[in-house]
Amino acid sequence: VNETMLLMKKPIITQIQGIAVGFGVMLILASDLKVFADRSKEELYLKLPELAISAFPQTGATLLPLMAFGFNYAKNVLYTADKIGLKELKNINFPTRIFPFDKLDTETVAFAKEISKYQPKFSIFLKSMLTIMEKGRIKSYFDLEDECGKVAYDNGIKNLKEIDDFIKELHQKYT
Repeated sequence: VNETMLLMKKPIITQIQGIAVGFGVMLILASDLKVFADRSKEELYLKLPELAISAFPQTGATLLPLMAFGFNYAKNVLYTADKIGLKELKNINFPTRIFPFDKLDTETVAFAKEISKYQPKFSIFLKSMLTIMEKGRIKSYFDLEDECGKVAYDNGIKNLKEIDDFIKELHQKYT
């Protein structure tokens, strides 16, 4: 789903009005434009708990935070499993728009209508160009996540030397 969202031609506008955890966060990260309700951290946050719940981060769970947040903040989010509130998201320029909760639906529709006034060809070409520029990296990173996931759950690999050897192979293959 996440890969399809990233690679499709039309822009995806996502409305966020509450708490998103795990795959819900992935759907937000894979969308193009993010419209948030102006709410407190208790009412609205994103959280990626994979490591904290002993689940290996796959299906874009490393790629999407990297693309959306940058290298350093992605590591922070993935390793800590902290709740990320609107204040933190604003600090990294993540929300496209923020509207009062009671006006969120109306304002989101108005924003979508504003975007839809653009020439459809231009909008499709814009997303397509950006996708083409990143497609190799996107495909490669999904493959890398899948490969690591298989080995992460493989009980046959028991020691750090085997893990180190596998990581060396990954470096040769993906860099």
